[in-house]
Order: sequence, then structure tokens, then C-alpha cells
Amino acid sequence: KHYLYFVLSPDPKRAGVYAGSVDSSDSKRVADYDSRAEYAHGFLFYGAGEDLFAQAFDISRLQVTGEGRRIASDLGSMYGETQNRAFSVSVAGRLAYSARSYVAPSQFTFFDRTGKRLEAVGPQGQYLGLKVAPDQRKAILENADYRVGRSPLLLLEFSSGTASPLNIESDGGTAAWAADSVRVGYIRFVS
Repeated sequence: KHYLYFVLSPDPKRAGVYAGSVDSSDSKRVADYDSRAEYAHGFLFYGAGEDLFAQAFDISRLQVTGEGRRIASDLGSMYGETQNRAFSVSVAGRLAYSARSYVAPSQFTFFDRTGKRLEAVGPQGQYLGLKVAPDQRKAILENADYRVGRSPLLLLEFSSGTASPLNIESDGGTAAWAADSVRVGYIRFVS
């Protein structure tokens, strides 16, 4: 009759994994993980950095015990969200996970209307998404750079083929262009 949920917050005292009850509106913070968690056979499974961990969980007290133990490396994330780690644990205790290399290298490429490849622009990389500006001279790329713990946004200039980091504090997700092709909207958490 309990469930787990993850709170993403810029306030470290609020962020983490919580347990709730279907019989009550009360909830309890059970771990300060920077990832969602799943429960199976007395353990909470969660991601930390590039690794998958398991930590003993006392289900009667809704409390983690002991230290987390690394059980896999090179853990990927789903949909570009580093907190939404790519793993699942079944009730039977079987574990499935995806390595972070699931985002295949790609390159921005122009094609004509018949499907003929015209030219590739910019560097090859692991990109989760893109947004072309209304003036069609540049694009924002969502780079799957797991070393920094999130997906930084890059500005790709079609004329030069250079991709440079946008100097904004985005908390993930591809930004949106304004109609003037100069201003950009993006997500940023505030406390």
C-alpha cells in the first residue's frame, strides 16, 4: 500500500525519493538520491552519476539502511533526463537497464525534398533534440553530455558549422526560439 516518488528541487533539503501511502496523504523522505528509485526484494535501486546502485531498504520503517552498493556502470538516462535513469526492476527482482551509449552519435544534416543528402553541418555528437530558428540560419542542439549531469544546450551556426555552448543556466530540455530568431526561452528552476 506504499509507493515511491521522486522530487526534483533546487533545494537539497526537499529533493530526493519519498514514500507515500495509498491510505493517507502523508509522505516521508526516504533518501536524498538525485535519481528516481525502484523497490524490489528489500532494496532501493537508483542511479548516481553513471552508476546503478542498490541500497537495503527496511519496508516496515520506510528507511534505507547501510551503504549503497554499485551494481552496474555506464547507466543511461531516458528521454535526456538525468534523473530519469534508464533502468527497471520487476517484482520478481529481475533488473533491466540501458547503457548511456544508447544515444547513437549523429550529425545535423540537410536533405532535399527527394531525400537526397546535401551536406552535414557541425560536429558529430550525441544529441537528444534540436530546434531550428525561424530564420533557418541556426539551431539549438540538446547535447547528451553525461559528464556534467545534464544535457547542455549548444548553438549551431549553419554558415560556419560551429557549435558553441549557450551561456544560459538551463535545467534541461531543448529551448524554444522567439519569432525574432534572437531570443531563446528555456527552463530554469528557481527556489
